[in-house]
Amino acid sequence: MRLHLVAFALASGFLALIALPAHAGGGMLRLDKLLDQAERMVTDTALPIAKENQLGKKLAKETEKENKLHSSKEVQQYVARVGKKVAREAKDTPKGIKYTFKVIDDDETVNAFALPGGHIYVYSGLLKLASDEAELASVLGHEVAHVSQRHIAERLVAGVGLEKLIGIAAGKHQEDLAGLAGQLAGQGAMLSFGREQESDADEHGLPYAVAAGYDPEGFVRLFGKLKKGEGPGFLVFLASHPLPSERIEDAQAQIAKMKDKKGKTNEAAYRKMLEQL
Repeated sequence: MRLHLVAFALASGFLALIALPAHAGGGMLRLDKLLDQAERMVTDTALPIAKENQLGKKLAKETEKENKLHSSKEVQQYVARVGKKVAREAKDTPKGIKYTFKVIDDDETVNAFALPGGHIYVYSGLLKLASDEAELASVLGHEVAHVSQRHIAERLVAGVGLEKLIGIAAGKHQEDLAGLAGQLAGQGAMLSFGREQESDADEHGLPYAVAAGYDPEGFVRLFGKLKKGEGPGFLVFLASHPLPSERIEDAQAQIAKMKDKKGKTNEAAYRKMLEQL
């Protein structure tokens, strides 16, 4: 006999569906997946896209006030071009979200992050670590997936609370705006993604990059470098993007099932872009 969603629990001040095990297609649905679906339902209701976009614009403005964007027009256009190619393949992005991609001038920080509403930032330190366009696309695909799967909105609702988020989006609680932008840029503990969300972003983001025409091994190459990296710049990335070995192994398993693995790396064009950094 099938068991259905039968209970409710409080989550961030709102009722979230809690699912008991249910059989589907002869197999047991994973409880964590059911809980993810329940959290997504709550987020969609609590923080609709219009509010997320409103909040994202304010956070992007604050982020760009607190961080220096790279001065090279060529670098900005290059990264935006790659990002938009990847984002076009994110067909499951909620309607109303439009992605933007910008480079922060900070060679010491090896990181990338996304804000609500599709504002994605890459540090120049990460660009210098990557060796080709496919590696960059793998990171951008991962960040796009955090937006398309509404992970950022979920963490904000859970970590900040809806009332304060709506207030910030409406121009209130301005004293909290800078702190929240900093939390998102550094993925502080309160807003950091869980292992399940990181894996979910990998699972969705890699196909985005491959569908855009990029070599799927770019993910493995870059994340392998990040795992081996040392120094404070790498510690920032590892704090905000946990890198257990299983994530790379999962990506390799995902790649093994792909029919077309002959994507481009565009290494020459990437190296030319790096000359502008």
